[in-house]
Amino acid sequence: MKPRTRQLAALLLAAALAADAAAAGTCGSSLRFFGAGVAAPGLDRVEIPLDDPARPVDAGTGDFTVEWWMKAVLADNQATPACAAGEDNWITGNILLDRDVFGQGDYGDWGVSLRDGVIAFGLADAASGQGICGATNVADGVWHHVAVARRATDGRMRIWVDGAVDGEGFGPTADVTYRDGRPTAYPASDPLLVLGAEKHDAGSLYPSYSGHLDELRISTVLRYDGAFTPPAGPFAADAATAALYHFDEGAGDLVADASGAVGGPSDGARRFGGTPAGPLWSADTPIPEPACAAVEDLVLENDTLSGPGEHAACSSVTAGPNLGVVAPGAVTLVARDAIVLRDGFSVGVDAELAALLDCAAGAP
Repeated sequence: MKPRTRQLAALLLAAALAADAAAAGTCGSSLRFFGAGVAAPGLDRVEIPLDDPARPVDAGTGDFTVEWWMKAVLADNQATPACAAGEDNWITGNILLDRDVFGQGDYGDWGVSLRDGVIAFGLADAASGQGICGATNVADGVWHHVAVARRATDGRMRIWVDGAVDGEGFGPTADVTYRDGRPTAYPASDPLLVLGAEKHDAGSLYPSYSGHLDELRISTVLRYDGAFTPPAGPFAADAATAALYHFDEGAGDLVADASGAVGGPSDGARRFGGTPAGPLWSADTPIPEPACAAVEDLVLENDTLSGPGEHAACSSVTAGPNLGVVAPGAVTLVARDAIVLRDGFSVGVDAELAALLDCAAGAP
């Protein structure tokens, strides 16, 4: 195989395998939403099914906690008016998490949004509802850990920002899950948890979220009571974890649930599009990634690969039935900016890349 042909084969194969390699999450990633969902129905969001069959992500029968990392700027999230306590106060903010139902929630619903830079958290059952507001501006361009929770014994609702209690109130004590098998006139949107947009695409009064989202965990317990130190690494799953999304896929449309919860997984789907098109996979994360921080580019010249990464020379690798390429050598490496081929071919990447090369002894 001539050098140019070999390089092209390696490049095409690497591109085809990039999504699979990214699933290992070696370098970490987040999702970057652009607030485009309000003008692009069904797009710039993540959709997570709740029902048919019922999935463990649908927490809310008793105590529950929802926590995540986020990074946003106020100029991109201009929902008005400012946050005020009251039923459904969250629904006209820039919507982060939408577990609403259309009309009365015959069990209940809940949601989270940004209102004038602070967190709005609301929940309701069939009889009543309540919404509370945070006090800290989290739309300041830096990463923040945010948690919201409901205590079922008395309906206490709390918001935490970076481990400090940021808002509190009292709401319904009843079951606020999506009722299994609930009849609805909106089967394409009602039985979903939606990230980054208003699930029903009901119009400009219900704007979408613009910013980054990472490490979302939904739990069936009260994870926190008073002040706490936010986790320094990726969230861990335990017996009380209903759903866990690391957002480390780095490519493709699968948003995988890593909770291991019985009845799962509660996998989601990225709905990419809008103007600007999102959500994009981003290398910007709140979790330190020292193994990837120094990786910039790799250079391939004829049979020689140079750059950061682990080189496994001439091990046997089969590319798979759909690619039609078999290479007798393999190199696994991490790329953050680009793979550069000396004879002019290049591809940009933002994920772990598995590059297969022909390194047979004496190859031209």
